Amino acid sequence: MSDPGGKAQRGAYRRAIRIAADGDTVTADMEDDIHHFGIALTHAGGLVTGITGSAWRTPWTICPGALAQLDGLQGKRLDDLLELPAALRAQQCMHLYDLVLTAIRHAGKTNFAREYR
Repeated sequence: MSDPGGKAQRGAYRRAIRIAADGDTVTADMEDDIHHFGIALTHAGGLVTGITGSAWRTPWTICPGALAQLDGLQGKRLDDLLELPAALRAQQCMHLYDLVLTAIRHAGKTNFAREYR
């Protein structure tokens, strides 16, 4: 939120989510006042063929540990991941996992880019 002069209002909270999809690749990142995460997902034939994550800014020291959990998604069917497994949801960092779900839902789109603020 901003005033007409373009300055942030006191007490305002900012968040931006960026998604880009083109064929077999989806990238997404989320940045707010205390987080900045990103993922890159590749897929073919309805399967996750690769997924990497980045944690540029995290509020807690355990947050980057969520990146290692992404390896377990490789080889899984995209349709099966529309709801993340309970064991994964029980791990830290729902922000990162929400970003993964957002990327999965955009898999297969061509020439797609969107930013939400």
